[in-house]
Amino acid sequence: MVNSTNGLSSSNYEEEFMKEVEQLLSPEGKAILDRNQTPEMDKISTAKWNPLHTFALAGQIRFIDRLLEEGLDIDVVDKEGQTALHHVCLGKKEAVISHLLRKGANHKATDMDGVTPLYYAVQAGAMQTVKMLIKYKVDVNVTDNDGKTPLDISLCYDKDFKSYDLAKLLKLVPANREL
Repeated sequence: MVNSTNGLSSSNYEEEFMKEVEQLLSPEGKAILDRNQTPEMDKISTAKWNPLHTFALAGQIRFIDRLLEEGLDIDVVDKEGQTALHHVCLGKKEAVISHLLRKGANHKATDMDGVTPLYYAVQAGAMQTVKMLIKYKVDVNVTDNDGKTPLDISLCYDKDFKSYDLAKLLKLVPANREL
């Protein structure tokens, strides 16, 4: 298959992409790509981001798996207490969300505001993500630090049919269901 934008085959495109990524990485970041070294995570993390969060938002499942194989905690948090799952739920990255959940990401994790990934999915209007999280038996009645539930969030964002449908879906989940 040839990429119509630059004439590269898909295998050449992937090789070129890898070269570009390697050029952007520091020596510590390059250690991620080298299976014989374990990177010092504090040197390749910033105040806001961890490489896992960056690769998750970029949809780079292969790099996510490499980090996890090197022993990185799938639920590592940034300075706001958010996990990669929080970030991708807000970013509507369904393939990555599914992958992280299958790898054991904590769908009940709360950030510094007491917000779970479900809140971000609701805030983003991501119906498929909300359905996916419900399949993993998230608590739809959990409250954040301000006492708001995901249903409350669905009612205060985007006064349109999408938020109405989200509210309807959240109301269908029994309040007393065993989690």
